[in-house]
Amino acid sequence: MTAFDRAVETMFANSDMAREVIYTPPGEDVDPVTVEMVPQSLEPDASLGSRSMARREIMRFEVPVASLASPAKDGTITYLGVVWNINSTPTHADDERLTWLIEAYR
Repeated sequence: MTAFDRAVETMFANSDMAREVIYTPPGEDVDPVTVEMVPQSLEPDASLGSRSMARREIMRFEVPVASLASPAKDGTITYLGVVWNINSTPTHADDERLTWLIEAYR
Protein backbone atom coordinates (compact mmCIF):
# COMPACT_ATOMS: atom_id res chain seq x y z
CA MET A 1 0.00 0.00 0.00
CA THR A 2 1.41 3.39 -0.99
CA ALA A 3 1.37 6.52 1.15
CA PHE A 4 -1.35 7.90 -1.13
CA ASP A 5 -3.45 4.75 -0.64
CA ARG A 6 -3.16 5.21 3.12
CA ALA A 7 -4.09 8.90 2.88
CA VAL A 8 -7.22 8.10 0.86
CA GLU A 9 -8.20 5.35 3.28
CA THR A 10 -7.69 7.69 6.25
CA MET A 11 -9.68 10.51 4.68
CA PHE A 12 -12.74 8.33 4.04
CA ALA A 13 -12.52 6.77 7.51
CA ASN A 14 -12.58 10.22 9.13
CA SER A 15 -16.13 10.97 10.29
CA ASP A 16 -15.34 14.70 10.28
CA MET A 17 -14.81 14.56 6.51
CA ALA A 18 -16.66 11.58 5.04
CA ARG A 19 -20.42 11.32 5.12
CA GLU A 20 -22.71 8.39 4.45
CA VAL A 21 -24.71 8.95 1.27
CA ILE A 22 -26.94 6.84 -0.93
CA TYR A 23 -25.88 6.45 -4.55
CA THR A 24 -28.56 5.27 -6.98
CA PRO A 25 -27.37 4.28 -10.47
CA PRO A 26 -29.38 5.46 -13.48
CA GLY A 27 -32.01 3.16 -14.92
CA GLU A 28 -34.92 1.11 -13.76
CA ASP A 29 -34.84 -1.73 -11.26
CA VAL A 30 -31.48 -0.70 -9.79
CA ASP A 31 -30.52 -1.03 -6.17
CA PRO A 32 -29.17 2.00 -4.31
CA VAL A 33 -25.83 1.65 -2.53
CA THR A 34 -24.75 3.30 0.72
CA VAL A 35 -21.17 4.62 0.55
CA GLU A 36 -18.91 7.11 2.31
CA MET A 37 -18.28 10.27 0.28
CA VAL A 38 -16.57 13.56 1.05
CA PRO A 39 -18.72 16.53 0.07
CA GLN A 40 -16.35 19.11 -1.39
CA SER A 41 -18.23 22.27 -2.16
CA LEU A 42 -21.58 23.84 -2.55
CA GLU A 43 -21.79 26.74 -4.95
CA PRO A 44 -24.62 28.55 -6.67
CA ASP A 45 -24.80 28.35 -10.43
CA ALA A 46 -26.73 30.74 -12.63
CA SER A 47 -27.99 29.11 -15.82
CA LEU A 48 -29.86 30.93 -18.52
CA GLY A 49 -33.18 29.38 -19.36
CA SER A 50 -35.29 30.24 -22.37
CA ARG A 51 -37.01 33.10 -20.53
CA SER A 52 -35.39 33.70 -17.19
CA MET A 53 -32.36 33.09 -15.06
CA ALA A 54 -32.61 29.83 -13.12
CA ARG A 55 -30.42 29.20 -10.07
CA ARG A 56 -29.34 25.78 -8.99
CA GLU A 57 -26.92 24.48 -6.42
CA ILE A 58 -23.94 22.37 -7.39
CA MET A 59 -22.24 19.94 -5.04
CA ARG A 60 -19.08 17.96 -5.59
CA PHE A 61 -18.53 14.60 -3.93
CA GLU A 62 -15.37 12.53 -3.74
CA VAL A 63 -15.63 8.76 -3.31
CA PRO A 64 -13.01 5.98 -3.36
CA VAL A 65 -13.01 3.81 -6.46
CA ALA A 66 -12.79 0.83 -4.11
CA SER A 67 -16.22 1.76 -2.68
CA LEU A 68 -17.96 2.70 -5.92
CA ALA A 69 -16.42 1.16 -9.02
CA SER A 70 -18.37 3.01 -11.71
CA PRO A 71 -20.56 5.97 -10.77
CA ALA A 72 -22.52 7.20 -13.77
CA LYS A 73 -24.03 10.32 -15.24
CA ASP A 74 -27.80 10.53 -14.56
CA GLY A 75 -27.47 8.64 -11.29
CA THR A 76 -28.39 10.34 -8.02
CA ILE A 77 -26.80 10.93 -4.64
CA THR A 78 -28.96 11.39 -1.56
CA TYR A 79 -27.08 13.46 1.00
CA LEU A 80 -28.71 14.78 4.18
CA GLY A 81 -32.10 13.91 2.73
CA VAL A 82 -31.54 15.95 -0.45
CA VAL A 83 -31.40 14.25 -3.85
CA TRP A 84 -28.54 15.45 -6.07
CA ASN A 85 -28.56 14.62 -9.81
CA ILE A 86 -25.24 13.64 -11.36
CA ASN A 87 -24.99 15.91 -14.38
CA SER A 88 -21.74 14.80 -15.99
CA THR A 89 -19.55 11.75 -16.27
CA PRO A 90 -17.53 11.40 -13.04
CA THR A 91 -13.78 11.94 -13.35
CA HIS A 92 -10.86 10.71 -11.30
CA ALA A 93 -9.94 13.22 -8.62
CA ASP A 94 -6.31 12.14 -8.39
CA ASP A 95 -3.44 11.00 -10.60
CA GLU A 96 -3.43 7.57 -8.97
CA ARG A 97 -7.09 7.06 -10.00
CA LEU A 98 -8.07 6.01 -6.48
CA THR A 99 -11.00 8.40 -6.12
CA TRP A 100 -13.88 9.69 -8.21
CA LEU A 101 -14.98 13.31 -8.34
CA ILE A 102 -18.72 13.53 -8.91
CA GLU A 103 -20.50 16.79 -9.71
CA ALA A 104 -24.23 16.92 -9.01
CA TYR A 105 -26.97 19.54 -8.87
CA ARG A 106 -30.39 20.06 -7.40
